[in-house]
Amino acid sequence: MMRISIRQRLTLWYAAALLAGLGIFALAMWVSLQERLVSGVDARLAQRIQGLETALGAEAEIRDRAQLQQELAEFVREIPDGSLVQLRSTAGDVLLPTPNQQILRPSLGGTAPYTEITGGRKLRIATARLQSAGSVYDAQVAVSLDEILGVMQDFRHLLLLLIPGVLIVSCLGGYWLSSRALRPVDQITSVARSIGVHNLSQRIAVPQTGDELQRMAQTWNDVLERLDIAVKRIRQFTSDASHELRTPLALIRATAELALRRE
Repeated sequence: MMRISIRQRLTLWYAAALLAGLGIFALAMWVSLQERLVSGVDARLAQRIQGLETALGAEAEIRDRAQLQQELAEFVREIPDGSLVQLRSTAGDVLLPTPNQQILRPSLGGTAPYTEITGGRKLRIATARLQSAGSVYDAQVAVSLDEILGVMQDFRHLLLLLIPGVLIVSCLGGYWLSSRALRPVDQITSVARSIGVHNLSQRIAVPQTGDELQRMAQTWNDVLERLDIAVKRIRQFTSDASHELRTPLALIRATAELALRRE
């Protein structure tokens, strides 16, 4: 089974946390930017509806349908961003668009702006019911979302380029920092391995960092101190025991030698 070092686990955890943070940040930026752009389009649609209502009200006394359509077509041509405008009577008669404009599907009801794909284009559409000279009209104003889709695509490409780069650089930096932070542990381990029974008086250098490394080094030195005292006591006991047994053993040996000399 492959074992992963502490610095590698720290780097992996750091990379996972950073990736999650970058993902949340990117998602928040994506949603915020998209909502901001769409809200700007909705504001433009509301202005177009208000302008159409003003133009329709100004021509309220005109009873000729062709002249009304001509005046409204001139208003549409003056719109700078190429918005699509559609105006229908409640009977279903189309006053707008002009022949060179795309025809939108009739609205199913509701006044909130909505998005749909029409003619292969993604459009943001706003609807309103307008009144003029006792007549009621259903108005639809649409703006293409191609510009917004282009901005979002560029933003997506930017995120796809930046996030991996930031993640790689951060992981390398995290691995370097973890290696630097754990270097004193390797030094303590190396010194601890070199200490044996013959050199229990040797001590580990205590880094004055005030953190876990300092406490670990002090703990190791306390353990070595207790071991040194215990080994010294064992050696003293052995020395005393050998001294105390030397005289009886010498007496037993002398007695045995004398006994062997006799018949």
